[in-house]
Amino acid sequence: MSNRIAWIDWSKVLLIYLVVLAHYGNIGNYADSLICHFHMPAFFLISGYLHKPLNIKDSLLKNTKRLLVPAFLFSLVCWGFYTAIEIIVKHQPLTLEDNVLRPLLGIVCYDRNIAFPQCGVIWFLEILFICQILLDSFLKIGHRSVFIFCLLSVVATCVWTFEGINDFGLLFYVQRLCASFPFVALGYYAKKQDWMLRISNISPFVAILFLLMYIAGVYFNGRTGIYSYQFGYSVLVYLQITLCGCLCFFYYVNKVKIGGKILVTLSNSTILILCLHRLMITVLYEIGVGPYLGSLIIIILCYPLSIFFTTKLPWFIGRF
Repeated sequence: MSNRIAWIDWSKVLLIYLVVLAHYGNIGNYADSLICHFHMPAFFLISGYLHKPLNIKDSLLKNTKRLLVPAFLFSLVCWGFYTAIEIIVKHQPLTLEDNVLRPLLGIVCYDRNIAFPQCGVIWFLEILFICQILLDSFLKIGHRSVFIFCLLSVVATCVWTFEGINDFGLLFYVQRLCASFPFVALGYYAKKQDWMLRISNISPFVAILFLLMYIAGVYFNGRTGIYSYQFGYSVLVYLQITLCGCLCFFYYVNKVKIGGKILVTLSNSTILILCLHRLMITVLYEIGVGPYLGSLIIIILCYPLSIFFTTKLPWFIGRF
C-alpha cells in the first residue's frame, strides 16, 4: 500500500470516529469544539483531493450512484428503525403525516416544521454531490471560475452569518454548499500542487506551533459547524483556525506508515458508518456505554457490516 493511500485511509477512519464521537455527546464543550472545527472540512478536503474530473453526464451518473443512492437507501433504513421504536418501545400510534410524509420529505428538506429527517447526516452526501457536480462544471469553463465561485461562497457565508441568517428551509442547501465548496476545491488543487508532500516535510517545530495555534484558536472561537451553520467569532477567523487544524491533522496522519486490510475496509465504508452510527448510539446510550468506548464499539461493529455490504450489496454503500 502506498504512503498516499495509507494517509487517506487513516484520515477517513479517524475522521469518521470523530464524527461518531461528536454525535455521541457528553464529551464536553471544548472537546466537541476541537472536533467540530475541522472534521467535516477535512472530509470535504479529502473528497476534493480524490476528485477526478468528468464530463457532466458521467459526473451526474457516478455521483448519483456513489452519494445519492446510499443517502436514499439509508434514509429508508433509519425510517424503519425509528418507526419500529415508535411502535414497539414507545407504543405510539402511527399516522400518515408523522410516520410517512414528514420522513420522506426529510430526505430533501431539513425544515423541522414540515419534515423530519430520519437520517440527518445525509446532508453531507447531498452537499458533496452538489460540490462534485459544480466542480466538474466549473473546470470545464476554466480554473478562474472555480476561484470566483469560492470567493463568492466565502463572501456569501460572511454576509449570511453577519446578518444572523441560519436557514433550515429553502436556503439550507445553498448556505451549506457555500460553506463547503471552498474546501472541496482546495482539496482538488492541493492534489494538483502536491501540497501533501509539502505538508509532510514541514519541521516538527512548525507542526507543533500550528497545533498550539489551533488549540488556542478553538478556545477563542467557540463552537462551530457547517451543518449548524455556526462559525464562532467570524467566518474568516473560522477558516483560518480550520485550515490550521486540517494542516496539523494531515501532517500527523501522514507520519503513519502502516496500513492493512481492516483499515482499507473501514476506509471504504465511511458512508455506512456515517449513516448507521446514530442508530447504534441510540442503543449504546440506553445501556450506559460512554462516548469514547461507545464510538469505538460502533466502528468495530461496522467492520463485519462493511464486509457484508462490500461483497453482497456494494451499491448500497455507493460502491459499484
